[in-house]
Amino acid sequence: MRIFAFLTLAISFSAYAVIPLTGTGALPKGLDFGDPSPPKISANKVEVFTTGGFILTWKNIDDLLSGKAAKLSHFKLQNADEDIWDPNITDGVLYGSVIDGEGEDWSRRVYAFKNVNGKWVREPHPLSGPLPVQPTWLGHTYGHHIIDGYMFYEKVTEERNNSPWTTEIFARKMKDAFHLTGPEIPILKLSQDWARARRSFGGKLVEGPRPFKASGIYFISFSAGDYTSDDYGIHIMASKNLLGPYEPYLTPDKKDLKDFASDIEKQMPLTWGGARAAFFEANNKHWALFHGIKDDGSSPEEQRNVWLSPVTIENCRDVHCQIKLK
Repeated sequence: MRIFAFLTLAISFSAYAVIPLTGTGALPKGLDFGDPSPPKISANKVEVFTTGGFILTWKNIDDLLSGKAAKLSHFKLQNADEDIWDPNITDGVLYGSVIDGEGEDWSRRVYAFKNVNGKWVREPHPLSGPLPVQPTWLGHTYGHHIIDGYMFYEKVTEERNNSPWTTEIFARKMKDAFHLTGPEIPILKLSQDWARARRSFGGKLVEGPRPFKASGIYFISFSAGDYTSDDYGIHIMASKNLLGPYEPYLTPDKKDLKDFASDIEKQMPLTWGGARAAFFEANNKHWALFHGIKDDGSSPEEQRNVWLSPVTIENCRDVHCQIKLK
């Protein structure tokens, strides 16, 4: 079992600079835009993908960063009735979490999709291998991200009372675009009883790992606890090496996970987030996309929107950085 050292991190988002990318005015709205991906930047467009299979497209990165209205479209899946969670495209392959044909949530796993004549065709088995014969929450996977030939993902590791009791974060090497190989590498195990990770039914969860590199340091953003809770936030761990060991950043008393979106949540205000952050670099600056629901009566329930915030990361020593408001 890995032993973690725990840090506190001075990180903040500029609340006054946060802008919506969905949910208001001429922006795409009226849908649930959860789990935004990091922007996929190409020569003639920039795309962000969200749960539900939605695609937000801008002409260029400056249009995204200035909050201009995106063009809204949807992934064309071979099975049009199939829903996809946390989608992203890596090297021309679509990856997303899908519930198998029987419609039971325990069967949710990450699959690869090939583009065949303009439609995305799902591989017969998840990247992790065939589903178990008997229903079990063990192995259930939702969030994921691929970087440098490894897939980072969360997985249910303990089942109690027919519930997904413990969900933790791992990584495995990509054998090819459609299969994982080699041992499962623990990235964040829940040996500590962090209040932020507790679920309403008694279990514990960390999920949605999104690795990114800045100032020579590997960071992973993730969320914890119940996704419908006001406590569902943005957390970060850091390491000198892609595969760890990672150090989760904690509150000053070191008793809980630090929520880096807490100021935004209070000032805007937001519920169901800010959470599931995707950090990225553009125009020589750092940014974060995240989801949340404006908690002022202006947004329908269960319709998460995408928000953009500038982030600064500076004065790094070891894996300790000063990350401040703009």
